[in-house]
Amino acid sequence: MNSGVVAGRTGEAGDVIRVLIADPDTDLLAKYRELLSEELELTTAVCGLDCFDRLREQTPDVLVLEPDLPWGGGDGVLAVMRNDATLAVVPVMILTGCRDVEVLRSVAVYPISDYHVKPLAPIRLLTRIHALLAWRVGSGAVRPRNAAYDIPITVGE
Repeated sequence: MNSGVVAGRTGEAGDVIRVLIADPDTDLLAKYRELLSEELELTTAVCGLDCFDRLREQTPDVLVLEPDLPWGGGDGVLAVMRNDATLAVVPVMILTGCRDVEVLRSVAVYPISDYHVKPLAPIRLLTRIHALLAWRVGSGAVRPRNAAYDIPITVGE
């Protein structure tokens, strides 16, 4: 499978912001890639096994995770992260359309930095990612560069 790596611009400190989005919805991943690739270095995974591979290849600055992933599940990804000192400090944003209480409970026992229901407009996702990173380093929030990202997204059209 293609890793879906898309190079982004450098952040305020000159560092590229690396984000891994793990979600089985390939249409949603394509929309985020299309609309956010200039701002972030995006890597995508469509299942838990892909997510494990991407995490081992390069530690992201933020993981955006759908808990209802096939082949490993969100809870499996979080369990691996918790037991790895490098990955344990990566902020995790849950982005889900899942309404299955058991799936949501399975990830609730892990440290989650943020939680949103999808679809989430790209500007909101970008803003939340910057806020998580700002919280992590103790600095002020970084403003998105372009208000053009503030468009609703629809999948499956």
